[in-house]
Amino acid sequence: MANVKVRAASVYIGGKKVGTFEGNNYDIASGDEAQFGDPGYLGHSDGAVTTKLSCTGVIPVSGMQVNMIDIMKQKKDVDVTLALVDGKIHQVTMRVVNASVKSSHKNGSQMGDFNLEGGEPQISG
Repeated sequence: MANVKVRAASVYIGGKKVGTFEGNNYDIASGDEAQFGDPGYLGHSDGAVTTKLSCTGVIPVSGMQVNMIDIMKQKKDVDVTLALVDGKIHQVTMRVVNASVKSSHKNGSQMGDFNLEGGEPQISG
C-alpha cells in the first residue's frame, strides 16, 4: 500500500482559522424520513439537509482568535469552512447554539466545547 497523507480538518469561522480547536466532529443529515401508509413502507421523504459541528478547543488566557461566546450571545450567523473533509472543502452558514467551558487548576488549562448548527454545505475542491 502506498503512503497516504492523513490530516485533520481545519476549521475557519468568518475566514479566520481557529487554530486553538484541537478536535471537531462534523455531522451531515439528509433530513429524510421514512413514510408509511396502509401497505406499510412507501419510501422516504426528501428532507432538508442540515449540518452540526462540535468543536473542542484550548482557550488561552488572552482569549481565542474568534470569540465563540460573543457570537452565540449576539445570535450571529457565521460562515464556517472545513478544509480537507475527504479531500474537499465544506462551506456552510452556521450558528453557535451551545458553549461550555471547563477549566482545571491541576494542569492550568481551560477548554471550550462549542456546538454549531446550519443548513446544507457547499462542497468544492
